[in-house]
Amino acid sequence: MKTIDLSKVGVKNIEGITEIIDISKGLANAIYKTAGDIEEHNFSLKLYENPEVELTDRNREIIMSRVKQFYAVYIQQGVENLMNYEDSKE
Repeated sequence: MKTIDLSKVGVKNIEGITEIIDISKGLANAIYKTAGDIEEHNFSLKLYENPEVELTDRNREIIMSRVKQFYAVYIQQGVENLMNYEDSKE
């Protein structure tokens, strides 16, 4: 199964230089606080402990819904690029 590491999200700063940022703990907290079901709750706990997560369809959905809700566009793009990079490795 494909995995992504949410402690290594590449984002472009205002100068166009790519920086690596860690969104894993913040994202885990956002998911935890807004979990709509046990699956999301459990995913948030796992993400908090380990920033490397399986990229299932459901996990992708959980991640992107919260990233779009709580993070700026440049971080959203970084997460989407990370997911798309993993998809292209298939």
